[in-house]
Amino acid sequence: MKKKPIVLIVDDLEDNRLAIKLSLKREPFEFLEAKNGQEALQLSILHNPDLILTDVMMPIMDGYELSKKIREQSKVPIIMVSALSDRKDKLKALECGVNDFISKPFDKTELLARVHSLLHFYTGFIEKQRELEELNDALEEKVKERTAELEREQEKKIFDTKLASIGKLSAGITHEINTPLAYIKGNMELLEMDMESIQDSTLKNNLKRTTDIIVDGINRIAMIIEAMREISQKNDKRKESTNIYHTLIVSLRMIFNRSKHICNIYINDNLFSMETEKNVEEFITMCNAQRIEQVWIILLNNALDALSISESDFSRRYIKINLEKDSENIKITFKDNGGGINEEIIDKIFEPFVSTKTHSGMGIGLNVANNIISEHNGTIIVKNSQDGAVFVINLPLLGK
Repeated sequence: MKKKPIVLIVDDLEDNRLAIKLSLKREPFEFLEAKNGQEALQLSILHNPDLILTDVMMPIMDGYELSKKIREQSKVPIIMVSALSDRKDKLKALECGVNDFISKPFDKTELLARVHSLLHFYTGFIEKQRELEELNDALEEKVKERTAELEREQEKKIFDTKLASIGKLSAGITHEINTPLAYIKGNMELLEMDMESIQDSTLKNNLKRTTDIIVDGINRIAMIIEAMREISQKNDKRKESTNIYHTLIVSLRMIFNRSKHICNIYINDNLFSMETEKNVEEFITMCNAQRIEQVWIILLNNALDALSISESDFSRRYIKINLEKDSENIKITFKDNGGGINEEIIDKIFEPFVSTKTHSGMGIGLNVANNIISEHNGTIIVKNSQDGAVFVINLPLLGK
């Protein structure tokens, strides 16, 4: 509901104040009255009137002084109603900030017309001022948003440049490391073959434990090199109709020799084994199967790394994979109870070289996984559950 305009009448004579009120009584105004300028100034501060009608000659503070002080803090229209009619009096009133001057005795019709005119002008001015402030606020917000966007774009360009440099460096490093690594792996295989001829079982077992540790170290180096190669080369972008369930079974078989010592893995609530059928369920999308399988291997190995250092018994550890689909997407959820991800890094977990691992890896696996999913017009998000990490991947259904 629109509020009534507030009119402040200032005159030391009650009869004069009453005469003005009677002239305006048919209008929807709310009236305030003051006997002098000082009293009017206090009322103006408290009630913020929409118009002031003031006499000139008053005790304590006259109309001129009141107008000066009002104009210092407000643009509220002021009409001076006075028996003074000389040109110099009117000029002085204008110099003090008065908007209009009416001589006493005044004509009621003229007074009402001037009140209406000034109120209309002032209301329009306030409305335009408010609109201008809103536009300024909106512009400032747009400038802030655009500035932040430009800063993000600049940071991304710098980051991409750094990553490209890292990629070139990685390509050189992987090339240099691969040759001696292949030499070490070959000789380890020969050593393992020679160990089979050792008759002393104690010596043979000791050597076997030692070589297992060395082979594990070699395999870790190989995994790091493979990840480094991933960020340093362009990959085959060819995609074809693929059953995501099939890619998961292939990936689970690839890591089974490791996972069987760490935890049980369930896919759609069924315990996985090497005999699990590849195409018992269908979730079809267009993808590069090898690239998608790489994502599953990264997520599975990360979960296994966390579970391998868990204090829980084998029977209580798990990785659960769930697939579901709607009319648009395939949703794949990986959930484990390996303790979860440090909340300090969870928001930047997909950035390269971000990791909480202290025993292996370079922290680029999830960055690689995120890039692969993005290449397939999908999304990947991560969150913590009560006892572990949850990764949710969405990929478009075939034809969507």
